[in-house]
Amino acid sequence: MNLGEINADLDGKSLLIDAFASRKSRNPNYSLRAFAKFLGISKTALSAVLSGRRRFSRKAVETISRKLMLSPAQKNIFSKQMQDARTNNHDNTDQVDVREYLLLQEDRFKLISDWFYMGVLLLAQLPDHKADAKWIADRLGISEIEAHSALGVLARLGLIDIRAGRIVRTSPAVSVPGGKPSESIRKYHRQNLRKAEIALDEEPVSRRIFNSICIPTRPERLKEAARIMDEFQEKMSALASDDRATDIYTLAIQFFPITKQENKT
Repeated sequence: MNLGEINADLDGKSLLIDAFASRKSRNPNYSLRAFAKFLGISKTALSAVLSGRRRFSRKAVETISRKLMLSPAQKNIFSKQMQDARTNNHDNTDQVDVREYLLLQEDRFKLISDWFYMGVLLLAQLPDHKADAKWIADRLGISEIEAHSALGVLARLGLIDIRAGRIVRTSPAVSVPGGKPSESIRKYHRQNLRKAEIALDEEPVSRRIFNSICIPTRPERLKEAARIMDEFQEKMSALASDDRATDIYTLAIQFFPITKQENKT
């Protein structure tokens, strides 16, 4: 797929992120390591470029432009920003903001459906947090490359800004949409269930709460159950106002049948 079919107005770094996100949306298991291999560079080099610590050589720019099938205009932008380290053209700021807002609405859970994106977003509320990939990786138990990618994607989507080494929230709370089938949403929930399983085995009782009940009811009352759960989540959200928070917690609620649907034929 020509990258121009995805977004023709992205800056140099966002071209890379968009290309990676496009491949990951088609294959949820696609990793940054695989992307770096496809580009013909090491994962360490890709990590350094995404974090802004280094630029590509002219040869690397030529190779990557060819592999991503950039249009002449995209290649020009990519070369100037990723090779020569020139600043962005601020004349197009309004157009970029509009495009990013639309992308957030349409594709945000394809881009941030891995569990750790929400974790990075919420780390901004910890008093001692740092916009540092190593610190984020250590706190969330992820790789530095994943931390770099999360910071870049969240910033591009307008959810955070990096100022003086700190993560600044620039949007209201993000919630997971529901009501219609979505592989991205299913992946997000599956990952949270796996994290819950790990916490059940590894976290002491003093750091977690697990509870469950089984009740007899009928599918027609699912809307009522959803309303009750929404009200409960709103009450739990009050905990987020703690200005002395030290950790990020996940509240995951599931309500599903353990009986198979009766065959009435």
